[in-house]
Formats: sequence, C-alpha cells, structure tokens
Amino acid sequence: MPVVAIARLEQLRPGIGRQVRIDFWDYAVWLLDDGSVRVLDNSCTHVGGPLVDGAIQGGCVVCPWHGWRYDLGSGHRRTVFGEVAGVRAYRAWVEGGDVWAELPDDPLA
Repeated sequence: MPVVAIARLEQLRPGIGRQVRIDFWDYAVWLLDDGSVRVLDNSCTHVGGPLVDGAIQGGCVVCPWHGWRYDLGSGHRRTVFGEVAGVRAYRAWVEGGDVWAELPDDPLA
C-alpha cells in the first residue's frame, strides 16, 4: 500500500474527526488524547453515515446516524455479540508534523 500524507497534525483536535478525500475516496482521521492517530473508511456499513461526525467512546467511533460502533484500531464493528466485520482501518502515524497513512491503491478493491 502506498504511504500518503493525509493531514497536518495542526489541523486535528483530540477526539474530533476530520474528513480527508484522496482519489475520490473519503477517510476519517482522528487524533487521540495520547497523541496517536487513527484512520478509517468514512462510511458506516449500515446506511453510509459519516463516521467522521461520530463521538469517540471506549476506543470506538459511534456512527452519528444509528449508533453502530467501530473499533478505531481494527475497524471491526462492536456488537453485543462480539466483534464482526466493519470498515477498513489503516496504519497511520505522525512524522514531521504530518499525519501519514498506508492507503490502498484502489479503495474499492
């Protein structure tokens, strides 16, 4: 997967999502309280709600439309029955004031 600079660290606020569009695909980026960053696909698998607008609770983002919860590290959806398939999560880090992530060549593949 290509490594892409997706945001400047100064653009992010802890716990507040930021939408980033790269090659016509939307990603959600968060800066966490510990200084780490997380990147997920931005569309909830339920009906496409914008995850970037969701609250961060217990290591998950909560979809603002219907409350589905996605683990910020893995992208798995957390349910009362355990974790199930969810959205894609991407390796991301901060370096030189930029947020970098490994993103797919083709986000639809």
